[in-house]
Parts: sequence; C-alpha cells; structure tokens
Amino acid sequence: MRLLMLLLMAYMMPRTDARGTEPAYRGKPASYWFERSIKESGLNPEATVAIEAMGSNAVPFLVKILERKPSKLAEFGDEAVSRLGDKPRLQKLARETLPSAYEIATRRELAAFLISRIGANAGVAIPALVKIFEDPTEGWRLHQEVYGALVSMGEKGAPMVPKYMTYLKSDRADARETGAALLASVGPQAQAAIPWLLDAVKDTDEQLRWTAAWALWRIDRQTNVALRVFATGLECTNYLRSFAFSNLRRMGPAAKSMGPRIAAALRDEDDQVREAAAKALKEIDPALLESELQEMNRQTTENVARLIEVIRSGEYPQRYRAVEAIAMFGADAKEAVPVLIEALHAPVILKASWFTHTAQHNLWRVIADALGEIGPDAHAAVPNLMELIHQSKQYAAMSYCPALGKIGTNASAAVPLLQGLLHDENLRLRLAAADALIQIAPQACSNVVAVLTNLLNEPELSRIFGRGRKGHR
Repeated sequence: MRLLMLLLMAYMMPRTDARGTEPAYRGKPASYWFERSIKESGLNPEATVAIEAMGSNAVPFLVKILERKPSKLAEFGDEAVSRLGDKPRLQKLARETLPSAYEIATRRELAAFLISRIGANAGVAIPALVKIFEDPTEGWRLHQEVYGALVSMGEKGAPMVPKYMTYLKSDRADARETGAALLASVGPQAQAAIPWLLDAVKDTDEQLRWTAAWALWRIDRQTNVALRVFATGLECTNYLRSFAFSNLRRMGPAAKSMGPRIAAALRDEDDQVREAAAKALKEIDPALLESELQEMNRQTTENVARLIEVIRSGEYPQRYRAVEAIAMFGADAKEAVPVLIEALHAPVILKASWFTHTAQHNLWRVIADALGEIGPDAHAAVPNLMELIHQSKQYAAMSYCPALGKIGTNASAAVPLLQGLLHDENLRLRLAAADALIQIAPQACSNVVAVLTNLLNEPELSRIFGRGRKGHR
C-alpha cells in the first residue's frame, strides 16, 4: 500500500524544468547533447564535441546537474524497481514515475567528465567540484571524475593552492599524494607549496615521492630533484619503471642526461619496456634513439648472419644452439628461412649412431619453432612443415602445427591437411591442429568449434590438464 501511494504521489507531482536558458550547438540545446551521451553511456563523440564547443557557456548547465544529489525518494525508486521484478506493470510505472538514484549518479559523473573536457574554461565550476571532492558521502566514481576535472583546470586552480596544501599536510598518504598531484596541475602559480613538496620527496611513500617530484618540476623546474627520484624507477621491475619512463618522457630534453640509461632498456626482453623506452627517448633525445636503433639493426644483421653460417656448416650441437638462438630474433631473422629449410633436409651425423634418430627429430622440432617465431615471412617453409607432419608419428606431428599457426594466413596451403587432423585419434594432435586452424583461417573454423566442444568432454584431456593444475599448486 505504501509503495502504491508513493507511485501515485510521484505521478501527480508537477514536472518542473530547471534547465533555464541553455547554450546551443548546431541548433540543439546542451540538454539534447547531454541526453545523447547518457543514452550511449557517455561514449557519443559528437555529443562530447558539442559540449566542448559550447565551452564556458555550457558550464552552468553542467554544474546544475553536478549539484543535484540523489534524494531519499530516488533511493526508494531504485529499491521499488528492484522489488517489483515479479510485477512488470507496476515496475514499469515505478521506473517511469519515480526518480532513480543510480541514474542521477550517472548524470553527475558524466557532467564532471564533460567539465574536465572543457578544462580551464570551466574555472567557475571549481567551488562546486571541491565541495563534492571533500564530501565523504559521495561515491568513489564521482570522486574520480571530479578529481580529473580539478586537474584539468590547470592554472585556473591557483586560488585553490592553499586548500590543496592542506591535503599535502594530511596524515593520510593518499590525501598527500592527491594534494601533490593537484598542485602539479596548477603549475608555476603554486610556488607557495615548494617547501612542503621538498619535504614530500623525502617521504617513505614511493607514490608520494614521485608525485611530489613531478610537482616540483611542473612548478619550479627543479630538474635535479625530479631526475634523482625518477632515476630510481629505471632500476625497478614493477609499475614504477613505467612511471619513470612516462615522467621522463614528459620532461622532454630536460631529461637528456638520462638518455643512456633509457637507451639500455631498448634491449630489454620485455617488449612493453622496449616500447616505453623508445617513446621516452623520442621526446628526450631523438638523435640518440635513431643512433641506438641503427646500431641494434646492425648488430641484429651481423648476429643473424653469424648464426646462419653456424647452421649451414657447424657440428650438430652448435647448429642446434644456433637454431634456438635465431628464434629469439623473430621476424628480424627472416634471412635465415632458406638455410633453415636446407637444415630440414640435411642429415645429422653423430659418432654415437644410436642417438642420430633422436637428434634428427630434435633438430627438426627447434627448426619448426624458429620458423614459427619468424612468422609470416617463413611462408616458404610451409610445404616442408606439411611434409614433416605427413611423415611423423602422432606425437611428433603435433610439434609442427604451432609453427604453421604462427605463420598465419600465409600457411593457407596447410588448411586441408590440418582439417584432416581434426579427426585424428590422438586428442592432443586434434587440439594442436584446431589451434593452428584458428590462426590460419578463422573464417572457416566451423569444424574447429565442433572439435573443441567435443574435447571439453574428453576424460583424457581433463585428466591431463587436471594433473597439470595440481602440479602447479
């Protein structure tokens, strides 16, 4: 009864439009563009462009949305919609007549995000943003969007420097780090915070030290302090290393003295580290980056040529190790494809003849691995890999399927062979063939789906993988 009364009261309440006069873009008011964003979860680029184009004129409209906190009635509305799941007509009425706390929260988050896109031209929104940011009853998602909006204000946040300094003086590490980041966003007009930031770079909290160092660079161009802090990250293996590359990159040529240490990371085994180092050097010292890349290319060419010679004329142990090494160069070793194909046909000669057969198959396996690592440029070896599958026993044949898969669409000639293997009695071979087919011809994998579905119910496969999981506990 109480629910029905509330629905009736809500339905009879007069609707008011608090929008007032709105700015427009292409003849459409701000509310039109805002509602388009809401319908598409804030992912409508045209609507975002429209709000940005309205600039400061759109800010009062957005602030009104931002300042509207969900009421008790809105919270009840969400509860009612949830409780009326077994009464569709009443649920529909509740959804249409009662306000929703969730929808209001979503609108506030979008308003804060759009203010951040307007940036410094939305300076009049700062008081409202700070009030929400300091309110512990607000949700974390809104806090996150409001924080982004405050950072986007840049030097327009200068009047807030005293308040941001109080965050820096907090007993909480996260609040101090937030204060340092907001002061950094203000830039040179936050000079009053320098003594506090100099203390912060000595703190035991790593995140605070790094953020304070960046703030000192942004506010006062304290290069030595920033480089000293960021340099420690280059020796780390966690997220601080990426943070170091990012901050040094933002410092640009001022971080040139760190160039050689960053250049060393271009040879790191982690491709993400190499990429981050290259991006940083491009901004800091592009001439050094070009020089390092040329040297690395020269060394790669020389190393690949040296390994090719060993594969062609070395003894079995040296040839085996050379093939393993050449795989590490990936696509850069494409010049080795002809000699690798030759090696597939060259007999292995050993003093201990009893080991020759095993050694031959071991060499074929590592050659296939190397061809797979070279990838699409190894397409000339596809007939040879198919031949190895034809002449090998089940267990050995599955060793060559991954190479075909890595060669990808350039290995399309192997599709009929692999499709035939989908019906092999060896379930591991079926699985290897299915995996290769997915990479070579994903558009023609109806048989693969059926095979994989059947494999899910294979007791043998469950036993194999179950044992593997147990062994890694």
